[in-house]
Amino acid sequence: QTNQQSSNSRGIRRVAGFAEVSWEYQDDNGLLVQFYDEDTNEIESLYRDNGLNVAAKTKKLSWNKGYNSMYTFTFTSEKKDDKGAVVEVLGTQKNEDSGKVRQLKRTPKKMPWAVEGYGVSGDKNALAQLHQLQAAAAASAPVVVATPPTPVVAAVTTTTTVATPDATTTTTTAAVVVAPAAVVPSAAFALIRAPTLSLPTYWEKANLFDALGGNHEIYLQPANAKHKIEYDTITKLVQDSIGKKVNIVHVMRLENAALYSFYAMTRMTIASGEAYLTGSGKGTTDGANEQMLFTGERIATNMAAIKKFGFDLRVAPADGAFGQGLYFGAKASFADNGRCIQNPDGTKDMFVCRVTVGKSAVGAKSIRRPPPLDPSKPTMALYDSCTDGNLPPQTYVLFNSKQVYAEYIVRYI
Repeated sequence: QTNQQSSNSRGIRRVAGFAEVSWEYQDDNGLLVQFYDEDTNEIESLYRDNGLNVAAKTKKLSWNKGYNSMYTFTFTSEKKDDKGAVVEVLGTQKNEDSGKVRQLKRTPKKMPWAVEGYGVSGDKNALAQLHQLQAAAAASAPVVVATPPTPVVAAVTTTTTVATPDATTTTTTAAVVVAPAAVVPSAAFALIRAPTLSLPTYWEKANLFDALGGNHEIYLQPANAKHKIEYDTITKLVQDSIGKKVNIVHVMRLENAALYSFYAMTRMTIASGEAYLTGSGKGTTDGANEQMLFTGERIATNMAAIKKFGFDLRVAPADGAFGQGLYFGAKASFADNGRCIQNPDGTKDMFVCRVTVGKSAVGAKSIRRPPPLDPSKPTMALYDSCTDGNLPPQTYVLFNSKQVYAEYIVRYI
C-alpha cells in the first residue's frame, strides 16, 4: 500500500474471511473436532489481533457459559503455500483453572461436500434400560400358544426294490417327525428378546419388501401411548449423559429395513461366535453386547447419507488414538462437544445408535482392525471392537460399519 503524497509504503496481505476458516481441537481420543462458529470467530479474532507466540486470553466461549474459566490461546506456527498465503496454523488452548492443555489447528473451512470424519461418534446399559421399561409395559401381555404345526416329513427314507420276472416293485417308507407346539410371545415381548433377524416389532412403516429397504422417518409423539415409553427412554439417555441442561425439541426414529437387516445379521454372527466360544447363550443375541451409543455429524449432506446408506468406514479419520475406525461415545456429551450439526435456529441434531460392540480390547493408534483374541494366532478370531481403556469404556471404536445402526436422531437446544 503506497501513499502517493508521502510515498510511504506498507506491506499488505489478504487474510481469509471468518467464514472461510475452521479451528479444531484435539480431543482425548486424538481426533480433531471442529469448534462451532461462534467459538471459531472468537479464536480467529485472537489469532489476528495477537499473532504468533503471544498469550491471548478470553472467557467468551460457548462451552464456558456458567463456568467463567479463563482460557489462554497461544498460536505457535504458520504454514504457507507457494504464494505466501497461510494455509495452516497450530497452537494450544489452556484452561487456567484446570491446567488442561489442548492442541489447536486452523485450516480452510470444510465445504458442504467434505467427508473428513464422516461416519464418526452412549450409555453402556442404555439398551438394557430400554428393554426393561418395555418389559415392564409388556408384563401383563398374554402368551399365545400357537396352533401345532403340520407334521413334517423328514428327509430320511428307506427304499426296497424287488425284481421278479413279471415286474419290478419298489416300496418306500418315510420317517415322520411332528414338531412340538410353539410358544409365540406377544409383539411387545418379541422386541425385548429379539434374537432373530426380523425388524423391530415397534417399527411402523418399514418392511423387508420396501424398495431398497425404504427410508422412513417417524417423529415420536410423547402424547401417543405407543410412543411414550420409547420417547421418554431416548430423551432420558441424552439428558442424563450430556452434562448440562438441555431441552428436547423432537425425537425421530429412522426405519431403514435394508440397513437394519445387515446390522441384525452382523449382530447375530457376533453373538453366535461368542456362544460358540463360551458354550452359553446359543440362539440369542446375549453375546452381541448391544448398546445404545451416541454420535454426531457436522455436515448436513453427510448426515443425510448416514440416514440412507449408513456409516462409511472408508472415510473414517486416520488420526484417532485407538484406531482408524468409527468412534462412538459412552455419553451424549461426546457427540455434543463439537460433533453435532448446529442448525440456524441454534438447535443441534444427535444420532442415538444401536451398536454391537461384542468383545472389546483396548485400541491403539493406526490399527485398522481389532487385535486377535489369541496373539499367537493373528490370522484367527479377532476382538469385535476397541475401547479407550477406561472402565467402563467412555469411547468405542468399530471397524465394521454393519455393527452400527443409527436408529434415532434427537434434536435439542
